[in-house]
Amino acid sequence: VRGDGRRVKINQRSRLINAGFRCHNPECNEETTGRHDLHSVMPAPNFLPGLVIQKQISLTGMGEEEVAYAVNDMSTLNNLQGLDENGKKLPEDDPRAILHYRWMHELAQADNPNPEPFPEHLEVICPHCGSPFDEWGEERTGVEDRLSTLDRYGNPKPGLQVERHLIDGDVAIFNRQPSLHRMSMMVHEVRVMKGKTFRFNLAVCTPYNADFDGDEMNLHVIQSEEARAEAKILMRVQEHILTPRYGGAVIGGIHDHISGAYLLSRPGTLIRKAFGLEMLGNIGYTGTLPELVKDENGDDAYRGQDIISLIIPENIHLRFRSRSNDMVMVKNGQVDGTLDKRAIGAEDGRLLDAIVQTNGSEQGARFLDEFTRLSIAACTSLGFTTGIDDEDLSEEAVASINQANSLASEGVEQALEKFGKDGKKYDARPGRTPRETLEEDIMVMLDKGKQEAGDIAKDELNKSGSTNAAVNMAISGARGSMDNLTMMAASIGQAKVRGKRLERGYDDRVLPHFKRGGR
Repeated sequence: VRGDGRRVKINQRSRLINAGFRCHNPECNEETTGRHDLHSVMPAPNFLPGLVIQKQISLTGMGEEEVAYAVNDMSTLNNLQGLDENGKKLPEDDPRAILHYRWMHELAQADNPNPEPFPEHLEVICPHCGSPFDEWGEERTGVEDRLSTLDRYGNPKPGLQVERHLIDGDVAIFNRQPSLHRMSMMVHEVRVMKGKTFRFNLAVCTPYNADFDGDEMNLHVIQSEEARAEAKILMRVQEHILTPRYGGAVIGGIHDHISGAYLLSRPGTLIRKAFGLEMLGNIGYTGTLPELVKDENGDDAYRGQDIISLIIPENIHLRFRSRSNDMVMVKNGQVDGTLDKRAIGAEDGRLLDAIVQTNGSEQGARFLDEFTRLSIAACTSLGFTTGIDDEDLSEEAVASINQANSLASEGVEQALEKFGKDGKKYDARPGRTPRETLEEDIMVMLDKGKQEAGDIAKDELNKSGSTNAAVNMAISGARGSMDNLTMMAASIGQAKVRGKRLERGYDDRVLPHFKRGGR
C-alpha cells in the first residue's frame, strides 16, 4: 500500500494497522505491543501519508472494553485520490496503463540528492522515544510498508506470512482463456489505478486475442520471491514481442495507433509547433527538437516524419514497401515514407521487428510505448473521426452505379425470359441441368454488376484523399477494407449461401418481400 501521490485501495479484509515494534532504549519505559495509539504517532510507522485512522471500541464477552484501530475508508480514499506523474488528478477511466511500469526511485546521485526510499527500506522507529533499535539491538530499517500480521509479541519475524496490498511494480501473471498459445499467459508489472476493471496497453490485445465486448481475464499474483524472479525473466510482455510461430512481432499497434502513424508520416504532413510540442510532451521527450519549417499559413511547424524519427533508434536501417506499395526507407533512424500496419502493426510490423531484433526487447518495449502514445496524441491533436458521410458519393457516381445495377438486372431478365417455364430452350453446360446453368449465369451477371459498381465507388472515394478518414483507415490497415466501404457506398450485391443464391424459404418464394413464383 502506498500513498504520496500513488493510487491506493483499502479493502475490508486488512483494516487493522500494526507497527510491530519493541524499543531497545533503556530510558524508554513505555510498553509497546504494536497496537499503540496511531493518532498520536502517525509519523512513526512512516508508511502511508494520508491514512486516516479511527478508534473502534467494542465490548468483550466479559464486558471489558477492547480498543482497535482501523482505517477510515472514506476519509483515506478522499485523501489519496490518484494523481498522474504530473500531479494532475486522474480521470476515473484512465487508459494510460503502460507495458511495464517500474518504481522510479533511484539511489542518491548527483542530480538526485534526496531520492524517495524504496518501500523495503522505510524507517520504523519507537513511537515514544524515536529509537530505531528493537529489543534485540537490531536497527529496524528492513520492515516493508505493509499491512502485516504479527506474532504473539507484536514483532514481524523472518518467514512470517504477510498480507499486503498490491503496489506499483509488483509482478503478476495475466491470462485470457482459452489459452491457445504461450502468449496467452504473460507477466505484467502492476500499476494500481482507480476503478474495478483490468486495464492494459492496447498493443498487447493481439496475443491475448482480447477485445472489449465483455471479455473476462484472470490475474494471478505470484507469492514467492523465487517465482517472481523467474516470471520476471521468462514471462514479461516485452520478452514475447516476437512470436516463436513465425518470428515476427505479435505485439504491436492496432486501430488508432496505425491511424495516428499514418496521419503523421504521410509525405507533406506539417504539424503546427504547438501541436508538435504537445505530442512530444505526451511521451516525455526531452531531447533535441526537429527543424522548424513554415506551413501554408506561414506559421512555425514540424514535419510529421521528423517527429516520428525522434523515437526511432539511430542504428535502424530498413527498406520495405507499405500496403499501398509505396517505398518506405528508414536510414539512421530517419523515416522517409508512409508508416502503416506493415510498419508497426501487430503481426505485421517490420519496423518494430527490426528494433527488437537489433536493440533487444527492453528497447523494443520502450519504442512501442512511446510510439503508441505519440500516435494517440496525433489523432487527438489533429482530429480523427469518421461518419456515414465518408461514404457519400457525387451525383455522377451514383448515376453510374445505378446504370451498372440496371444493366445487371436487364441481363438477368433476359436470361429468365430465355429459360422460360421448363428451360428446354436454355443451353445447359456439360454436367449441369438447365436450372443449375441458369443460376450460375445469374450469379456471374450480378457479381459483374457489383464489381463495376464497387469500382466506381472506389475511384470516387479515393479522390477524397486525405480528407476521408474511412479511406485512410482502410488504406493504412487500421480497420476495415475498401471492399467494406464500396459495399456501404455502392452495392452489397447478390446474397449468397455457400456460393449459391438463396434456395430455401417460404412457399413459392425465398423471402416474404418477393413476388410469388419469382426467381
